[in-house]
Amino acid sequence: MSGDRVGQLIGDKYRITGRLGSGGVAEVFEAVHEKLGQRFAVKVLKPEFLDQKDLSDRFLTEGRAAGAIGHPGIVQVYDIGHLPTGEPYLVMELLQGENLKELLKRKQRMSEPEAITVVLHVLDALGAAHRAGILHRDLKPENVVLVRGPEGRPWAKIIDFGLARALSRDPTKRVTHHGTVMGTPAFMAPEQVRGSPNVDARADIYSVGVMLYEMITGKLPYRGQSVTEVMIKVLE
Repeated sequence: MSGDRVGQLIGDKYRITGRLGSGGVAEVFEAVHEKLGQRFAVKVLKPEFLDQKDLSDRFLTEGRAAGAIGHPGIVQVYDIGHLPTGEPYLVMELLQGENLKELLKRKQRMSEPEAITVVLHVLDALGAAHRAGILHRDLKPENVVLVRGPEGRPWAKIIDFGLARALSRDPTKRVTHHGTVMGTPAFMAPEQVRGSPNVDARADIYSVGVMLYEMITGKLPYRGQSVTEVMIKVLE
């Protein structure tokens, strides 16, 4: 199906020119605006997940969250819509760089100044998200992309707000229900692992701390043979 999308015109404006990658539930393509010639990344839900409303809703969440924050350290979302076959899509800023997970796989670890620079960029963008009332909930190395910033220096951008949630003191406005675990276990705060209804911005800060630990030491603070073992270690 991914190969079939090359050449496809999306939203009467964006011509798919190639495939950039694939995740668990979505594929990302490169596209060119037919009239402007500008290049974008287009994220499309895989057809096999079309009947799962919660996944479609995450696309809307991701687009609205990024748009509400409007910070240069967060990938920009320019358009959102549905294909004629029903799959939702996002039209996003095309980032030229590698994500932090790829960098760590290549280098194993980073120097302290390099790691601190990345973390400061992430925290600056997170601060804007939290001020806008948005909690990311799934910060991890693959969701931080390193691009060339001002004067050619490395700059970190946060991507994938698909698990984002509006911060609210009213529990009736929570997107997920009590007991629902959302995120990636090794980078989740204990309250996230417990499925607590009171997860707030501090959980994102915890995730940044885990990333900093991995960047400097080359390993995760909590490891195990299974997801359950990792979650138990986080809790204990």
